Amino acid sequence: MEEKLKNHFGSKRDLKWDKIHMTMNKVFFLFVLLLSSIITAQNKEGITQERNNPSFYFDLGVDNDQKGNISLAKDYYLKTIELDPTFEPVYLNLVSLILQGETDIVKEMNGLGSTIDDNKRYDQLTKMRENLYLECVNLLEKYISINGNNGETNQTLLNIYRVLGNNEGVKRMKQKILQ
Repeated sequence: MEEKLKNHFGSKRDLKWDKIHMTMNKVFFLFVLLLSSIITAQNKEGITQERNNPSFYFDLGVDNDQKGNISLAKDYYLKTIELDPTFEPVYLNLVSLILQGETDIVKEMNGLGSTIDDNKRYDQLTKMRENLYLECVNLLEKYISINGNNGETNQTLLNIYRVLGNNEGVKRMKQKILQ
């Protein structure tokens, strides 16, 4: 009988701690959500007070990027560039954001078969992927013009030129990398 009671109370005790643990996880999640909302609200308030401060727009871009609000993040990043075309970090964040779209495109490309419809879709996806790269070219070129000789950025642009078949761009970037 004593063992039955021990087992009985032991399981209730474990259940109690599981409930406490789940409650603590919920509280932590709500805290993170609240903190994120406060930061967003402060940044929006800052924009209201300082409409021409690119840092506020950049921070909102980062915040929305992290939340998965791609379109809104892109808008904030573009507004940052509009306000300050020399704001270096925005270019790399925007390129990274744009290239996130490549993952879904490649995944769909890899899942296609060899039917006529699949081949047409593959061509469409290839064009979409090229458009992503073309969008990144101008941003990377602008970043390089501001920052100078950044090896990783130069290599990324070189690779994009290769994929696009832009031989002049490839030559130019090879020379820049060798400098």
